Amino acid sequence: LDAVTERHRRVATPWAWMAKWHILNIIQGRSADAPGEFRQAIDIADRALDLEPHSSLALAIKGHVQCHLGTQLDESRQLLLQATDANPNDHNAWLYAGFWSTMWGDPADAVRESERALELSPLDPQRFFIEMLVAHSYHAADNLAKTIELCQLSLRRNRYYLATLRLLITALYESGRTDEARNGLNTLLTLQPGLTLAGFRSYGKGSKGRERVAKALEGLGLK
Repeated sequence: LDAVTERHRRVATPWAWMAKWHILNIIQGRSADAPGEFRQAIDIADRALDLEPHSSLALAIKGHVQCHLGTQLDESRQLLLQATDANPNDHNAWLYAGFWSTMWGDPADAVRESERALELSPLDPQRFFIEMLVAHSYHAADNLAKTIELCQLSLRRNRYYLATLRLLITALYESGRTDEARNGLNTLLTLQPGLTLAGFRSYGKGSKGRERVAKALEGLGLK
């Protein structure tokens, strides 16, 4: 990404992907300073929007960062709606709009918007990521069986994706499948041995969904 942004300084897409890289770095638990890295992602997304104000990808990614931070939520939602209007076939725009609804809005909107992203991406190499966010929307709608099903599908494609593991653990715990949830937590701690409750909560402002994950991890013994 450094090489591409250096070569194409006046094109928005590489900068937008760079901003997304920072978001994924935080979600995967690799960031030593999640709040600072979120701010860096916004700065990079703003650079992309300075180059191409109507880039659906850049609009969606900036809205997604603000969604995670839990700040300027109205602006975040507006950016995501602008992204879906700018390119109704951009699955990223629908996916992040669905995630906004998952965290801060109506669970029914979350499922509708997330499923739209899935429909637009039948062969996407990052389908595991899309399935994970769609699973989040079903979790917000309290459909635990569908959440578990989508998480398991996602993990078949990428069994090391931590956000999917955390959600699967939560849905299993909330379904009363405690032994399976504890096995999932052991796998999670093998991949992320430094995980703590405080560290997880530092990823962004707490939403109902994030607190459900934290409660499940705490219930399984994470300190």
